[in-house]
Amino acid sequence: MLEKLYKMYRGIMLQRALGVLGDHALAEDAVHEAFIRIERHIKRFENMKPDERQYLCLTIVKNAALNMLRDRRDIEALPETMPAVSRDIALGLEINAAMELLEEGQRQVVLLRLRYGSAIYTVYRQ
Repeated sequence: MLEKLYKMYRGIMLQRALGVLGDHALAEDAVHEAFIRIERHIKRFENMKPDERQYLCLTIVKNAALNMLRDRRDIEALPETMPAVSRDIALGLEINAAMELLEEGQRQVVLLRLRYGSAIYTVYRQ
């Protein structure tokens, strides 16, 4: 059944993936990924009408292509954001460690200052 589906729908699935991805090699990968998904659920295809099978094959390949496109965009964005995120996490850990070293009254002064933007002197006098 899988071979039959491959022969019948590979071409149209490739066109759909190419329309989403704009790259022939990536579109081929999307088609292969789609057929891996189809193979996992091949029993569902056996009792379907041909137009239902085609619709489902095209939907699966479109989703595979969209996932690849989303993953590619995420990967391209990672190098720019990862160092900043790592710095933010490291800074947050340092701040938490420093806050734990403060006495309760001092910790409250810092938190009030951060929350309300009051001058330290004003916060202290309150």
